[in-house]
Formats: sequence, C-alpha cells, structure tokens
Amino acid sequence: MPVPSVSHVNWERTRGLAQFTMGTVEIDATELSFSKQLETILTSGTDWQEQLDKIENDQFNTVTHKSLPKGTKVRIRPDGRERDHRPEVSEDVAELLAEQVSEQYPFVPVESLGFDRQLSLLLDRAEEYYRELDCYLVRADTEQIADTLRG
Repeated sequence: MPVPSVSHVNWERTRGLAQFTMGTVEIDATELSFSKQLETILTSGTDWQEQLDKIENDQFNTVTHKSLPKGTKVRIRPDGRERDHRPEVSEDVAELLAEQVSEQYPFVPVESLGFDRQLSLLLDRAEEYYRELDCYLVRADTEQIADTLRG
C-alpha cells in the first residue's frame, strides 16, 4: 500500500471537498481515513469539467448542490503544520487518482507528476466545481475563500 507525501494544504482541502461530495454536514469527513475521503471524491461520478461547461452555459445560474444549502462553507486549517502527512492510500485509489487527473487534464503527463501534485490538480478542479454550486472552503481563522491559499 503506497504511503505518499501529502502537503498539509492538500490534506485539509481533501477533507473539505469530501464533505461537499458526501452532501451532508451531519457526518464529519474527519470520521473517514484520508484514503476513504479521497476515494469518496474520486468515485462521485462527477466529470467536473463537463459539469463546469454545463454550468457556464446555464445563463440563469440555477445550478445548486442538491443536498447542501446555498452558501455552505467548510472551514479548513491550511496552516500550522510544517511536515507533510504520510497517509496510507490503496493502490486502487492511487491508480484512480492518476486516471481521473489524466481525464481532467488530457495533455498533462500525469505519470511524471508526484502524488501530491496529482492530488492538487484534482482538488483544483473539484474546488472550482463546488464553488459554482455555492459551496466554499474557507480558512478557519478568517472568512477568506481558501483558493487564495495555493501559490
């Protein structure tokens, strides 16, 4: 079972986006292992780029998350840990991650990228999608939308 290095920012983003994917705040995503959080995101059946294209063409912007109220925010704590996390991730989940990043970014040589970079690309697309559904990751210490944390 691979034990990849995952930056703390991506660790937190994965938790927050898994929360959106589950479609409920009644069950906290922290109850799931990192691998299960990532698997939840990967197996959501969402082709984010296709959905974003549909949303862009919806001139009335009537698309919302079916299960979560408008303006749902999940707080993340991207600061405070200097070392990367080292979660166990099943081979199947690691392969599914690479496969989905390849689908989302067809001209990127995904096999040449490390696990954390692949994860970051996937989370970027998922975060963009959920933002369009009025679901936001925000810093725990402020109301700042979290996408400004990447750099």
